[in-house]
Amino acid sequence: MNSSQPVLGSTEAPVDGQITPPDDSRRLLMKLCTDILQQLTADWPIGPVQQPPVPPSVEVRATAAAEDTEPDAAPLKEAWQLLHSRSLDGDPIVAIWLRGLCPRGVNIVLGVGLTLTGYRRMLGLIECYPENVSTLVSFVRSLSDRGLSAAKGLLCVLPSGTGLQSAVQEVFGPKVVIQRCLNTLLDHVTCGLPEDLIPVYRHRLRLAWNGYDALEAERVLTHIHQNLVRVNRPAAKVLAEGLEQSLTVQRTGMLLRLDRGLRVMHFMNAIGRSLQTPASVVFQRRERMALALLEHEAQLRRVAYSASVCL
Repeated sequence: MNSSQPVLGSTEAPVDGQITPPDDSRRLLMKLCTDILQQLTADWPIGPVQQPPVPPSVEVRATAAAEDTEPDAAPLKEAWQLLHSRSLDGDPIVAIWLRGLCPRGVNIVLGVGLTLTGYRRMLGLIECYPENVSTLVSFVRSLSDRGLSAAKGLLCVLPSGTGLQSAVQEVFGPKVVIQRCLNTLLDHVTCGLPEDLIPVYRHRLRLAWNGYDALEAERVLTHIHQNLVRVNRPAAKVLAEGLEQSLTVQRTGMLLRLDRGLRVMHFMNAIGRSLQTPASVVFQRRERMALALLEHEAQLRRVAYSASVCL
């Protein structure tokens, strides 16, 4: 990004969580993120391409997940070891999604990576709360030990909250670029609004995020924020806190060439539904989840070159 570009977001927010412009270091991160996305889209297909099936090298299937059975532990352990030991540096991971899920009452954090060739790979899971920073740091560091690198930049798509962001920034330092999940931010901003205003503000936020001009999108979002101050101050604060990171990909100028699903993590809801191990089943619970993730991985669509509707 050209260093002579005008300063962004000069309007001050009248509530906690000011909307502030990115400094010089942030501009360098934007340049880094742009380079990543340019590499990422260089050889992508024009339309959606189904990922070739890559079945895990395990023998057990979904019938082993019945509540009243205890299947042979060896295949389940093999699935766990495969998920958490395979190298991540063969096809470089250039973007990751990290999200907390709660399938059947079990709190986990799941990592999914996007390779340079556009395929999504399961990185691993850990049973913890999304705000348990020390445990999350250990989890992210294990990904780094397996070959996940931010040496050339790493785009990280996260929901709201500080735990996950603190963990990735502690492990990877200043070369990780954060994109806030737009669907999550949309839900958090509008959840406390009056019923008649929810569709209005959802529509306005979607229009801003779907535009290609980051400066115009920031102007519109700042205006929405000012309106929300008069309507619902907590909603205004949530928008102010997430505004800059919601525009990360837009600021690179690559939105026109990208699958817009790169900015959201709604596909992880389907992954969560595939983790059908009941909370009452303690026997090899994590291993059962690992098996389900490996089986679901082969069904994930390859990220397409062209843009698609994501909100």
